[in-house]
Amino acid sequence: MKVTWALFLLAIYSLTVPVLAQNRSLDENISAHSPGDARSVSFMVHNPTDQIRTFLTSVQTSDSLIVSLLKEERITLPPNDSVLLIIPLLIHPKASPGEKTVSISTLDPQVGRSLTYTSKIRVSRVSGITMTALNSKVFAKAGGTVSTTVLIKNGGNSQEQL
Repeated sequence: MKVTWALFLLAIYSLTVPVLAQNRSLDENISAHSPGDARSVSFMVHNPTDQIRTFLTSVQTSDSLIVSLLKEERITLPPNDSVLLIIPLLIHPKASPGEKTVSISTLDPQVGRSLTYTSKIRVSRVSGITMTALNSKVFAKAGGTVSTTVLIKNGGNSQEQL
């Protein structure tokens, strides 16, 4: 009887785990980054021709607080070859949370053709509320009124409601 239950549970487990693994949303493919971090995004640049080509690349971001450390680059590719271009990014601590885009434009000056590759990143929300007492009494009488002054600082990247 115990063996039957064990086989039954094993069969149920083996059927449900692959189904649950397939139900991941497409949003999970977007990488999440914390503000203040240095991250990178990678793009493939292809040369589908039979000639050596030189590509001029430039990087744009949808938020001015996400800075690409690689502004412009000249890449020379052999015929029918490709290269993985890694773009280092610096996400400012005050970058607003949400989905952002990083785009790389490649221009082939010999042909005058331009291609743009886009990648999405998600900037995480950071809550950074701190409270510091500026002046307060150490001792107070029971039932007496206590008054104090505090400094509240938002060190995060989102608005907080107190």
